[in-house]
Amino acid sequence: MAADIPMGTGRTGRQDPTHQKIAADYPELADWLTTDLLARHGKKTAVMVAAYVTAHGQGPAWLDVATHQRPDLHGYPHWARRWYVEQLIRGLARRRWLTYGRDRGSLRPGPQHPAT
Repeated sequence: MAADIPMGTGRTGRQDPTHQKIAADYPELADWLTTDLLARHGKKTAVMVAAYVTAHGQGPAWLDVATHQRPDLHGYPHWARRWYVEQLIRGLARRRWLTYGRDRGSLRPGPQHPAT
């Protein structure tokens, strides 16, 4: 199951080279994306996304969700932010806290969210 694949690895289980660079250069970003922390922040993130959808009629940008969790994210290089944002949103989606589609603004709370 996808939820069992460690963060920063592809479907084959091989570690992504970007994850290796992140872990070496910015370990605090890689460490934040552990299964335990994603589980603890899943509900809070789903609630934030639900509130945004209610207020704006569409889901927030992925970067907005990530900076809500980590306000210091803008202090990292673009490539590191992009990696972190993708890992965060996809990790929360694998754990069913969030869902998303291809369209901009498609981010929504997932089946784990109490109101869904």
